[in-house]
Amino acid sequence: MLMENAQKPPVGDDLTLDQSWFPDSVAAISAEWLSHVLQGDSGLGAACVRSVQCTRIGEETGFMGGGLYRLALKYDRPISGVPQSLVAKLSPSDATKRDLLRHANQREVEFYADLGGRSGRFVPRCYYAGFDFRRGTSILLLEDLSALRSVPFVGGCGRGDAETVVQGLADFHALWWENPDLAAIGAATVLADLDLAAQWARYPAALAELLPGANLPERMVEIGNAIFFDGCRVSRAIVEATPHSCLHGDMQLDNALFGVDAPIFLDWQTASKGPGVFDLGYFLISSLDPVLRRDIEAAMIALYHGRLVQQGVADYDLDQCRAGYVHSVVGKFLMTVMATVNLDNSSAGKRQWRQADLTRLAAFCEDHDITAGALH
Repeated sequence: MLMENAQKPPVGDDLTLDQSWFPDSVAAISAEWLSHVLQGDSGLGAACVRSVQCTRIGEETGFMGGGLYRLALKYDRPISGVPQSLVAKLSPSDATKRDLLRHANQREVEFYADLGGRSGRFVPRCYYAGFDFRRGTSILLLEDLSALRSVPFVGGCGRGDAETVVQGLADFHALWWENPDLAAIGAATVLADLDLAAQWARYPAALAELLPGANLPERMVEIGNAIFFDGCRVSRAIVEATPHSCLHGDMQLDNALFGVDAPIFLDWQTASKGPGVFDLGYFLISSLDPVLRRDIEAAMIALYHGRLVQQGVADYDLDQCRAGYVHSVVGKFLMTVMATVNLDNSSAGKRQWRQADLTRLAAFCEDHDITAGALH
């Protein structure tokens, strides 16, 4: 798996397969290139990919403007233990969107090329990861997990699946708890280079266009002012909060798949180091109907903390966990505003997604005593 400074390859009969190049469109994904990059630890050996068929997937499940494709592979000889299909994740073809997501896509490639492979069952296997900073293009070849179960975001998560995610998050965070290798992905500053005040100023108009008639509750406005008008201080508070683990940063229901054992977590574009409990709060805020969240919130916090203790985490008490859970609203609020202002919300399905997200976030803000001072 490589971080690339890519060069455009030769064309036609002069095509040579060089690890300094990777496809920047689905049309450029060839059997020859796949054979080349899968020769390593995939078990392909001397075999070659004879043909590849690409099918677009997940058009209504993502907001990041890139492309997800299922690659059905055929080999030149019978061979066992190799993937019959992969999922390719490509950066956006639109240059403006690609530039907006440049750092996020770089971060995801870096995660898969380093920490992802050491995260066990919680992260999809990655066969190839490439990023070209000059062009802002990226590609991931991931294991095809279509056999696993997903839960639609708009309908929300039930208690059983919520418990599965909470336990999985605790186990994952315990795996990386205060690990010095987290320095490789930096702190939770994915949004720190944006003009937060300008984003917040644009949010009401963007929301009105997206969801006509939607009103921002006064409580949300107060919290938003505290977060966005002093964004640098708030960002520092997030970065400096301890203890650190590997933070997913966008832990909502669309980014979890359910199998026989632990959940698998997808989309690591916002991976960073930070308080693991922020992922817990982000998930419960965004992915549960407010009625259910209120009913099981305390139990989920206790479940998460208890699971950490079972995995050997010490010097982190339940009161710290509860306080961090409330403060996790900062990350959720930031992502909701940024996604509403900057990302593709044009389809009816995505508008429903944004409506559910807003309703759940507003309910959390009403339910908890969140002060500007506490956020700083």
